[in-house]
Amino acid sequence: MSPERRRTHIWDMIARHAFTPRDVGERARWLHCFSRMIPRYLENPRVSPPQGGGTSFAGVFGCQSLDFECRYSIQPDRADFTMLRPSCEWQFGIESTVFACVPCLHEWNEGIDEVCEEDVAEVLRGMVGHPRAHLHIHEDSFPHEVRIGTGLHEPFLFLFQLLFQLRIDQNMRDTEMNRLRRIFCVDWLRTEHDVSPQKLFGL
Repeated sequence: MSPERRRTHIWDMIARHAFTPRDVGERARWLHCFSRMIPRYLENPRVSPPQGGGTSFAGVFGCQSLDFECRYSIQPDRADFTMLRPSCEWQFGIESTVFACVPCLHEWNEGIDEVCEEDVAEVLRGMVGHPRAHLHIHEDSFPHEVRIGTGLHEPFLFLFQLLFQLRIDQNMRDTEMNRLRRIFCVDWLRTEHDVSPQKLFGL
């Protein structure tokens, strides 16, 4: 199996088992852990815990030192993210999945023995550390290191990578990427089980 196909499978497994809560209760737990983690990630954070009614959730988080805020709304069929700076506003939406990628399990069962730590590192880099499709905010006062992922189809993954991107300190970023590599290691890929929000956020 080619490295590209291996990494496609790895991406799908991580997204399904850590960033795709299966029901309303799991979504609420995930967002609760996310909100608890924000003050640990960011200096001078802005946090409004998620509010939920039925199957919909909405909340706000941001970083006062960057003067950046994200307002999110997650519903069964759509998620919306409004990102705000004093001078401008961006909106990003994710529709519910219409087409599902169905990996070839036979081929993956043959390819799992070829998986290495470099595969995991490259997938996490493309998901979180340096999103493969991203935008920059070009303002003198805003760090170029912030890369907002725009090619993501999972709302919870979008929130996670945005929180990571707002953490500017490179040493802290490196520490966090190392922690994620320990969670999504080769042994985990071979057993393939759900990662709880508490473990994902180190709580």
